[in-house]
Amino acid sequence: MKSITKKEKITKIKEATFQIIERSDINNISIYDIARHAKIATSTVYHHYPNIEALLLCIADDVFRDFDHMLANIEKTPRFDNWQAITWSIERAYFQYYQNNPVATKLVLGQHKFYDLRKADFEHDQALGERILKLYQQHFVLPALPNNYNIFAIALQAADKVYSTFYNTTGRNQISSEAGKEGYRLALAYLSVYLPQYLQRIEPTSEPPAEPHHLSHLNQLT
Repeated sequence: MKSITKKEKITKIKEATFQIIERSDINNISIYDIARHAKIATSTVYHHYPNIEALLLCIADDVFRDFDHMLANIEKTPRFDNWQAITWSIERAYFQYYQNNPVATKLVLGQHKFYDLRKADFEHDQALGERILKLYQQHFVLPALPNNYNIFAIALQAADKVYSTFYNTTGRNQISSEAGKEGYRLALAYLSVYLPQYLQRIEPTSEPPAEPHHLSHLNQLT
């Protein structure tokens, strides 16, 4: 019988983990469950992942890479009519990702006991916040902002908290469109404490500042 490679083993383990997370309580998953579902020896799974949290962190890394790619696509946008459009673009992309990825939703928004997983999510939000700050600076002249914390990372976390509340309250596998609208509202309201309604563009045009289309943004979050 042909032996499978290390890469193939890891792929089987991760695929099994995805399938189990989709249908099970994340707090009750064990290495034994993963091994049995992947049809791989338990010792093989332990060889690659010393415990279930290490395996979940590996899965979360894939989610974080997806988040990075989504933000990279937004960073390629040549122009934003107003700063609110940046927040809307980010929250819309992330919310739709949660709607289409139940595993990511459970890992990031679900209630679970894994401290290192929550810590990794927090640290990744901080990194995203730094990139979002640079994105804002690329397009608009920003006022003085706090230098001991990142308001854009906090806005991300605030929106995620809204999504998490809706998700864990309803007990559904998919968060509702109302959660997306409320998450955007909260992120926008928080950033509005630090950012005026209109910001000067880095490359001024002869056109007057565009008025934020808050309602149209909300309607497109579904």
